[in-house]
Amino acid sequence: FDATEVCLNEKYDLLMASTSLHYSQDWKEILKKLAHATSSYLYITRLPIVRKVPSYVMLQRAYHYGYNTEYLGWCVNETEFLNAALASGLKLVREFVIGEQGIIHNAPEVCEYRGYLFKR
Repeated sequence: FDATEVCLNEKYDLLMASTSLHYSQDWKEILKKLAHATSSYLYITRLPIVRKVPSYVMLQRAYHYGYNTEYLGWCVNETEFLNAALASGLKLVREFVIGEQGIIHNAPEVCEYRGYLFKR
């Protein structure tokens, strides 16, 4: 685990980002950096995905989980995500359905959490 981007200056056989990419303000740029840092595989999982609407920002209130805070995150359009991955030099190997859905009031579409394994 690394909360900074310093670790992305190295190369890894397998790089994993779980429940994190959608909290980056510029997730496409972080995806590009992750792709550059892997020499073989990149696994992005627990990413909130929508299919019918463009990517949108949600407000997450974490009070129920014991955190006294609110923070922004993306619900990412799958086509936009896969196109950004392809543009970053990644090839989709397998998609994983996590099965969890986000409950977001007044959302244009309910998101579903998914995982994606890519090969560089």
